[in-house]
Amino acid sequence: MNLTKFAKENSLIFGYVAFLFIMGFFLPLSFLVDIIIFSIYALGFDITCGYMGWLSLGQVLYLGVGAYTTALFIKYVNPNPFLALVCSLASGAFIGFILSFVVLRKGGPYFALLNLAFASVGYFFVLIPFKDFTGGNDGTWFRMESLPFLNLRDRNVYFTFLVTVFMVILIIYRRFASSSFSYLLRAIKGNETRVAFLGYNTFRIKVIAFVLSVTLSTLAGSLYSMAYGYASPSFMEPRRCGEVVVATLIGGTGTLYGVLLGSFIIIGLKDLISAFIVYWELFIGLIFVVMMLISRRGVYSLIVKVVGRGQ
Repeated sequence: MNLTKFAKENSLIFGYVAFLFIMGFFLPLSFLVDIIIFSIYALGFDITCGYMGWLSLGQVLYLGVGAYTTALFIKYVNPNPFLALVCSLASGAFIGFILSFVVLRKGGPYFALLNLAFASVGYFFVLIPFKDFTGGNDGTWFRMESLPFLNLRDRNVYFTFLVTVFMVILIIYRRFASSSFSYLLRAIKGNETRVAFLGYNTFRIKVIAFVLSVTLSTLAGSLYSMAYGYASPSFMEPRRCGEVVVATLIGGTGTLYGVLLGSFIIIGLKDLISAFIVYWELFIGLIFVVMMLISRRGVYSLIVKVVGRGQ
């Protein structure tokens, strides 16, 4: 591999990662951790929304699955955080594969509402039937093992680890965005019948995309629980389903940098506004409406358009 070409292709990613490290000296690490993890969560959501054109209103379920799998694995099975992370990824892939045969049978509103229904069911199970393990409303706390070569219980070490994982995900995601698979997803979004006529198994393609989406969101949930040492049902409340939708649409669906920008905007505004006003969702909603009136393709598209005109 040509390292110069690799560095040039991923220069924006390296710049963003460097920016996060620099901001670590000026902003609370918890704020940056929230932005990074929410960005991973939003990237998972955007695989189905931005590339396949199907809106999932139950993505919080997969975030919660990652958080609780990690928490329960560390608490009851093994305190090693890396084993818990692998277990969470496996659980995400498994659940995504199983649910895909239900939620992908029909698209559009059926896909959106079925995901929302499963999210509500998952939230109910965490709160009541499995409360002896999950802690119910109180959530569950755990303590990770302190590894000699990488102590993730140290806040600074965990932040470095998180940023490194984030950088790897961004590089892989950028390759995915320019791959033939992503173009197949866009083609299915445009006209699935024509893609099937060309000989492609469109259902299999959608299953793979959905499993990737769920697994990435599960990873975000796992990293979130590891960051704070607990898992709470608030992670997967159905009323939080709209957060990732708004962030992705504001930034720009189907674009890596649009999703990152939207995540930064939403988490930043949420943190800023909620410090002064309880009902911060009202202002986020107003901003969303205004943004959709200005540019339906998001902030990133608007920036690209303005910069292009400037040149």
